[in-house]
Amino acid sequence: MSAPGALVVEKRRWRPQLVWVIPIVAAFVGASLMVQSFRAKGPRITISFQSAEGLQIGKTLVKYRSIAIGRVSDVTLSPGEDGVEVTVDLERSAANAATEGSHFWVQHPRLGIDSEAHLDSLLSGAYIGVEMGRSGKVTHTFVGLEEPPALTHGRNGRSLTLHANTLGSLQPGAPLYYRQTRVGRVTRTGLTGDHQGVQIEVFIDAPHDQLLSSRSRFWNASGVDLSLNADGLQVRTESLAAVLSGGIAFEDAPAELPGSETNRDTELTLYASRVAAFAPAAGEAHLVRMRFKHALRGLNVGAPVEMVGVDIGHVSAIDLEYAPKDRSFAVVVSAMLYPQLLGHAYETLAAEGTAGSEERMAALVRHLVDRGLRVQPRLGSLLTGQLYLAMDFLPSQSRVAFDESRRPLELPTVESTSGELQLRVASIAQKLDQLPLARMGEHLDANLASLQSLLGHVDNDLLPPTTRAVTQAHATLSALREMLSTDSPLQSKVDQTLEETDATMQELRALAGYLRRHPDSLLRGRRPDLSDQGSKP
Repeated sequence: MSAPGALVVEKRRWRPQLVWVIPIVAAFVGASLMVQSFRAKGPRITISFQSAEGLQIGKTLVKYRSIAIGRVSDVTLSPGEDGVEVTVDLERSAANAATEGSHFWVQHPRLGIDSEAHLDSLLSGAYIGVEMGRSGKVTHTFVGLEEPPALTHGRNGRSLTLHANTLGSLQPGAPLYYRQTRVGRVTRTGLTGDHQGVQIEVFIDAPHDQLLSSRSRFWNASGVDLSLNADGLQVRTESLAAVLSGGIAFEDAPAELPGSETNRDTELTLYASRVAAFAPAAGEAHLVRMRFKHALRGLNVGAPVEMVGVDIGHVSAIDLEYAPKDRSFAVVVSAMLYPQLLGHAYETLAAEGTAGSEERMAALVRHLVDRGLRVQPRLGSLLTGQLYLAMDFLPSQSRVAFDESRRPLELPTVESTSGELQLRVASIAQKLDQLPLARMGEHLDANLASLQSLLGHVDNDLLPPTTRAVTQAHATLSALREMLSTDSPLQSKVDQTLEETDATMQELRALAGYLRRHPDSLLRGRRPDLSDQGSKP
């Protein structure tokens, strides 16, 4: 019991207020976000690049299969100041990217007409691409690639290496075609080890890699192939992409093509064109020489050598030779011949034992020379004036001595047909000079004067009356058109006459009807109508 007058203090219990609910919920959400962020945070790695072009701190993403798996958090100079070090924070789900064997590169915006053009980077900017390694050994330091790899994400297919003399317009990413269907791409280009050519690595996507066989031939399908032959002008191209960015095509050579078998596991040849790819194998080359006593303007190194119309070689050198004995010059032409290009004829000769060694070839050539084989420069084109060497049989030519033991073999020659053509042109020019061109010109002037006089007579005597007649005819037609118009007086009178004629015809029809009913009215006169009688009083 408290004393009288004492102050009684009542203790209150603490009760939660509604205003504390919001801070508590906010703290709980923040804590959960922090935990979630900590759990989602993956490893931090450092990538070395030559340049940081296009990279932005906090904005540039790291993508794998077009999915963001990290972000650039810092960019600094390398310790030696010879590059940059890019710090990347990966997500926990992409922790496999921080393993040995992973590759990183900067994918810059790139326009292209092939399917590999990264158009998404035009809007989002550059990003860092990644190809994850499979070693399982964790590492946090990487050296980035300066060029994006041609193949990523472990595509199935097959890689091949092609060899060519020149690269042309081929670049990594150029398409690879089979029967005008895209089946792969060029992955890498570069010089060969001896710097005497170029090598092109291509990749054929599965299942198209099964199209590769031992008879596959590859050729450069870049640009447009124009050819003019007996069928007219022909244009060949694989696609618009091959025209603009280059491309490679391949098909199987026919089984009957000699020398078409190749090993599919070896490095292959990239031919310059489809024609060269499917041409028969040239085989062993034989050097021959020909001596001409006349000028060979228009014959160049590389000109074809044909035998009975079949291309079997080319000119390899052209030289002059001086003979002190008679103080004369001769044109010595060297050519490389490929007898195997004769096709079935060569196979027949080989079966007979007349082809193969140099001695057998010399004996065969002697036999052909005895039958009239000669080499003759011929005009290949009237437009360009280029010459080629034709090996043909000319039985009318006299026999010549042929030395089988001479190396290289020297083939007999005859004069060029272009010389005969020049003689014919000179003869035609001489005949033209003999024509009386001056007298013909005088007669032509006289005829032109007579024609001019005749035209003057036509202008002065015939044209005025004709013009007046045409004017009068035009006036007559105009008057006739006015008379026949709908509002002309003549048309009105014609209409009135037709109306009166119609009324008269109606009267005649009424009279004819009355006479048919009362034929006696012609004798007795007209009878009064009953209607008239009924009307009388």
